[in-house]
Amino acid sequence: MSTRRPDPNVLSSKPDQVRVRLSEQARKIEHLEYVIAEREMIGVAKGILMERYKITAEQAHGFLARASADADAALDQTAAQLIRGDELTL
Repeated sequence: MSTRRPDPNVLSSKPDQVRVRLSEQARKIEHLEYVIAEREMIGVAKGILMERYKITAEQAHGFLARASADADAALDQTAAQLIRGDELTL
């Protein structure tokens, strides 16, 4: 049986490592939640376009992508505009 004592520096660094790791995980979770919300918003906007114009999901996505490019805006921003009721033009 060994009577070797643990290095106190190793033990004291563990809480800091845990805090850093938890902080990293919290940032990842926050990012994933944002991405999910973004995708849901784009899906809703595509649904609006599909219903309004009787087009496919691919066509609706293309419409959103073109409108985003023309407005020099992100796809989720264009989707939010459509959901708010703003008209999108190409």
